[in-house]
Amino acid sequence: MLKLVAVASLFVLVYVLPIVHVARSNRTPPKMKAFFCLAIALTGLLGYLLWWMMTVPQPVQGLDPAQIPPFPKQPEPGTALVYVLRSSFFGALVNYHVYVDDRDAEVARIRGSRYAILTVSPGKHVLWIRAYRWLEFPFEANAGEVLAFSLDAQTETPLTNTVAGWLDELNARRRLARLRA
Repeated sequence: MLKLVAVASLFVLVYVLPIVHVARSNRTPPKMKAFFCLAIALTGLLGYLLWWMMTVPQPVQGLDPAQIPPFPKQPEPGTALVYVLRSSFFGALVNYHVYVDDRDAEVARIRGSRYAILTVSPGKHVLWIRAYRWLEFPFEANAGEVLAFSLDAQTETPLTNTVAGWLDELNARRRLARLRA
């Protein structure tokens, strides 16, 4: 109910009041009142049309696992792969430095909507990410396994935070199809 009241009041403020103002104003030339009212009405309708087009849900595509392309690279025997994905464009200028186990040896740098492929030996490891601060993500890799890690920036006034976490195979393959190495 509150949402309906908010939308109705916004409609009155943005759409109705300008028309009433132009129609009742002494400064508007009499021959132009109809033109201005029509122009405001058409502009409002165009705005609502654009808003509607932007808010209509798009059909969900790519839900069939058979349609999602496989991982571009498979692990070699006796190793595991870790895909580090960065799928959001927000914060594209922020460099993410990726380290595995050793915080002194950088193994990848990700900037923009890209991904990196890391080869690791089986066992327990620590994935270190550094952008504004150090982030630590312990994980265990088995031989022949493919792991995927999501790494994105999110704004929170006034700071930018890193949102990170492990992905399941389907989500990883779906995101990977839109990225470049």
